[in-house]
Amino acid sequence: MPRGVTRWHARQDGVMRFGPEPTHTIAHLSDPHLLADGRLLHAAVDVTDNLRRTLAQVERTGRRIDALVF
Repeated sequence: MPRGVTRWHARQDGVMRFGPEPTHTIAHLSDPHLLADGRLLHAAVDVTDNLRRTLAQVERTGRRIDALVF
């Protein structure tokens, strides 16, 4: 096995994971459906607020995000 690679590791929260400890974190937020001028999607869905709440949830994970993909 390559140096620095382990089959099992415990995260800081104690959860056991298989494979090497991750070196980067990517948050992939697919299809936010953003519209110009803050318009509602289908005249009903506030996509801007949905994105704002999603980003707040990502922030609450406490993980350092290395890349944000839309």
